[in-house]
Amino acid sequence: MDLTFNKNEDHNKLLTSDLRQRLTKVKQGGGTKSVNKHHEKGKLTARERIKYLLDEKKPNI
Repeated sequence: MDLTFNKNEDHNKLLTSDLRQRLTKVKQGGGTKSVNKHHEKGKLTARERIKYLLDEKKPNI
């Protein structure tokens, strides 16, 4: 039983680590390469556009 538990625990830790890495990349807007590509074209990323549109002094939906 301990062997199965340890195997599952290790697998779940790997999945959690992978998820955290993916979330970090998503929060960066697809990675620095993707962000730089947008900026080179004179465009803003989706997060930058949203931040630009929102009024920081007022609550949002």
